[in-house]
Amino acid sequence: MIISHLSNSPHPSSLPPAPTPKSPTKIPKQNPIPNASPIPNSHTERGLKFTVGDSFFRHESCAGRDLGVLAAALYKKTKGNLRVLDAMCGCGIRSLRYLSQANADFVWANDGNEEQRNTILSNLKQEHRFWKHGFDRAHQSRGYGGDGNGGSDGSLKNRVFDNGSLQIGVSDDGYDEFQRIRDFGEDGSQEFNLCNDHSQSKPSGEDGFSRSHEIGVFREDGHNCSQGSGVLREDGRDGSRGCDNFSERNIGFEDRRWVVTHFDATRLLVERYLQRDYYDLIDIDSFGSDTTFLQSAFSSMKLGGLMYITSTDGYSSGGHRPYHTLASYGAYVRHFPYANEVGLRMLIGGAVREAATLGFYILPLFSYYSYHGPIFRVMLRVQRGKLPESHYGFISYCNKCGDSQAFSWDDLGQMCCACSNNHVSHSLVVSGPLWTGPLHEPVTINNMLDLANQWGWIGPDSGDTHLEKLMKMMLAECDPRLPFGYIKLDEVSRRAKLNTPGVNAMMNILHQEGFAVSRSHIEANAIKTNCPMTTCIQFAKQLKGH
Repeated sequence: MIISHLSNSPHPSSLPPAPTPKSPTKIPKQNPIPNASPIPNSHTERGLKFTVGDSFFRHESCAGRDLGVLAAALYKKTKGNLRVLDAMCGCGIRSLRYLSQANADFVWANDGNEEQRNTILSNLKQEHRFWKHGFDRAHQSRGYGGDGNGGSDGSLKNRVFDNGSLQIGVSDDGYDEFQRIRDFGEDGSQEFNLCNDHSQSKPSGEDGFSRSHEIGVFREDGHNCSQGSGVLREDGRDGSRGCDNFSERNIGFEDRRWVVTHFDATRLLVERYLQRDYYDLIDIDSFGSDTTFLQSAFSSMKLGGLMYITSTDGYSSGGHRPYHTLASYGAYVRHFPYANEVGLRMLIGGAVREAATLGFYILPLFSYYSYHGPIFRVMLRVQRGKLPESHYGFISYCNKCGDSQAFSWDDLGQMCCACSNNHVSHSLVVSGPLWTGPLHEPVTINNMLDLANQWGWIGPDSGDTHLEKLMKMMLAECDPRLPFGYIKLDEVSRRAKLNTPGVNAMMNILHQEGFAVSRSHIEANAIKTNCPMTTCIQFAKQLKGH
């Protein structure tokens, strides 16, 4: 496990522009990380250089990372603090961007594949802010900070967890200080057993955890509690003999820093909950339709915090494995023409269900689909509340007329389509329960657009129009008059037996006739509208002169 302390600085009153990355500080040759070697495959994203090594990485996912960083930065600006847990960090690029661009106070970067260790370290170490001042402030009371032997010049390096040891402070003159923690127990707890210039302490406290004097411990109010000067536990008891279990909050909440670990994501999230170590943002970039971590992730969230979840199971969202989606998301999903939007609603619906079991209510701030993968990503705000009476139900599609409807739980047993004279019809396909409410929160999207423009990520001089177009389409999709789903113009042309009408031409005529309409960020040749399919067919014929 790697821990890096950052320099202590007050929270900014307003969010600064995204910082320009600086050249990595050279690491002395003494005590190198075991088996460290140069990592190839260098990339640059939004001005940050990083390597990917052998990790799975897609440059096409940059937009999803952009959206996450923008939302995180807005949260930091509003709340004044930002602690991030990146549960499946891959090469560490998201963690790096949260630190350097969203100005996160702390990032826990975790990946189950320990072979990516050097890659992650290489990326996180390049930002000199993360360890510029090393541990000199916490160690000055020990007499070797700022005097050339402790390295206020940045010579004290990151803590390196390797085979149960916690290495602290490698100075340029070769002076090393070592402290040890015991290996991890079967229950996943990490008990400090620190001894350096102090005798080993005996277990104390009602919970039975081992404690000892620790150097450089900070309380949550930022006061230095080094050398056992009275660390206050959350339960109010005095923990002056040292720390309970390993927790980055016990090593300096106000100090910016990062941690790298290689645990199973669910185990890590459960452990954070048991330690009452809650996070402002939890990013889970999972593969497939694995949702086993959702409940433990919600348990580790701060109220009002953000959760960024992922699915890459386009096959299931297409209705090809309804019993699989029932097991993973609690929704029986069948094939719909707008399957990729169903995939987003399925993902949100699964999160709604899990959150409700813990007494939480979630609201999607934005929902993003990309064809590569495919990728379904949703940013959720977690609040205290109950299962919503609206926005969580069933949707239908009629293969006969092409119209869609939403049904509540009270409508079960009464589902029908108007084209069948309100009688039961085999042409009606139903999926659910899933999220039927808005996919985006308009105020959040507007603020993200403003921030992206401030940072130069969008605009005439940005050199990149994709992100701006994406967020503007998301904003247009926020129109409350627009229902779920979208209409593919290829389907309109097939039903009308005409060539496919142009998107702009179709949108113009719908606007003229008083309908709400927008493009879909999910499907290029599709529109979102409250106009029925049969009326769209009539307008398509009108455009073609029929």
